[in-house]
Amino acid sequence: MQSSAETVAQYLQELPADRRELMETLRQVIGDSIDPRFVETMQYGMITWVIPKDIYPPGYHCKPTDCVPFLSLASQKNAVSIYLMNVYYDKTLESRLRQGWEAAGLRLDLGKAFLRVRRISETALPVLAEIVGATTLDAYLEHYVGVLAKGKKSASAGK
Repeated sequence: MQSSAETVAQYLQELPADRRELMETLRQVIGDSIDPRFVETMQYGMITWVIPKDIYPPGYHCKPTDCVPFLSLASQKNAVSIYLMNVYYDKTLESRLRQGWEAAGLRLDLGKAFLRVRRISETALPVLAEIVGATTLDAYLEHYVGVLAKGKKSASAGK
């Protein structure tokens, strides 16, 4: 479910009260844990923390007018999805996430690049905070640029 909201406040206001409470709690945990150089904005109909253009002017390779996304928070039909790009590419972080959820006695609902959350009581907030804070903007940007460079080398090698 993609929102057409232009601001985070507008996005949150559109949600039913129970979902808004869940989203605001998750947003607070993320905001308290994330490298403060990531910027919170609306992108692709979700609350998204991005690498701002003043740090990385080329923008997102899929759409250079957009900033590079790092983490997104979206209210879906049956749950809230947290898109964690660092967990997507870093199997050590994925393992830490899995172990943390298990140690908390909770069921983890993890896709390839997203974590589904239905209730705060089913969420290991300290583990989420740890995972979000584990990747600095510099480390993520280095990884991102490295992946793009590898892709260009692969593409030119095939010619």
